[in-house]
Amino acid sequence: MSNMYEDREEEFSSQWWYHRPRLRKLFAPLLYLTSWQYRLWRFLQKPPDKRRAEAERRAKAIRKRMDFPRATKNDVVGRDEEFEKVLLSAYYHIFRDPDVRKNSPVPPPKIFILKGGSGSGKTFFAEACQKEIFEDGLKYGLLVHYASLKPEEVYTMWYGRSAQQLSAFFEASFQRPSVVLIDEFQAFGSRFSTSTEVGMEEKRVQTVFMEKISFW
Repeated sequence: MSNMYEDREEEFSSQWWYHRPRLRKLFAPLLYLTSWQYRLWRFLQKPPDKRRAEAERRAKAIRKRMDFPRATKNDVVGRDEEFEKVLLSAYYHIFRDPDVRKNSPVPPPKIFILKGGSGSGKTFFAEACQKEIFEDGLKYGLLVHYASLKPEEVYTMWYGRSAQQLSAFFEASFQRPSVVLIDEFQAFGSRFSTSTEVGMEEKRVQTVFMEKISFW
């Protein structure tokens, strides 16, 4: 696994503290509080066995949460090909597995849109992917965050609040390796005229949504 972590070093080269060891040591407490890149870098400095042991220890508590995905790969029927495509993306972009990256000249997509009518198992499939990626991440000593975004958890009656909540959700997800399920993502489109107060609020939400998605 060590080659994978050596490969990840390029992710930190743009951080000011990466090439300044003295300043990095001086500001270590502040960096740990404010920079998720620094926290990840510190974690990756640990020996592989320690990383995996720490990740597994924390995973035991996470598995007890009410929102932890329960569906597994074995529960998914008839979507093996789609499932493998999602896993390939995780191994390439999140785990940065050296063998997968070597054998994938073209990076796999990071975003997948699941099509199907109501009750066709789209959410079930996505949760199975989250569960599988979470468990596979432990082999690499990584805790992969899982999150679900639903329209009813974003839109509020308070003007300007909806866009703020959406932005906060994505910011929290961007601070760590994550697999995000966006349920009914079409609800983040425009349904009302932008000349109305409701329409203006939807436009703000749509703008934030597109900005965050394009970041991926």
